[in-house]
Parts: sequence; structure tokens; C-alpha cells
Amino acid sequence: MGLAEQGVDLVDVRRGALRVPGRLLDTRLRPGDVLLLTGKREALDRASARLLEGA
Repeated sequence: MGLAEQGVDLVDVRRGALRVPGRLLDTRLRPGDVLLLTGKREALDRASARLLEGA
């Protein structure tokens, strides 16, 4: 996803009742997944736009 290059860290992925630490995620994201990200506001804004646009 290139999040680290944007200055964003993936903390957790929540998939329904399942919570997977970001560092252990070894699967593709699915519709409905919730990502918990950390980083500076500008970096989070860029990452969010990229994820939502699918770029």
C-alpha cells in the first residue's frame, strides 16, 4: 500500500469482530475492513485519499 513511504503506520485492521495487528497483516484488504492508522495529519490525509480513490 505504500503507507510507510507516506509517513503513515498501519496499527490494526479490524474485520468484523477480528482485530489483526498491522504488522501481521499478510492478506488483501477487503470491503468493510477498518484501518487504524497513525501519522502526521497531512500524511494521514494523503493516505486516506489514496486508499479511498484506490490509487
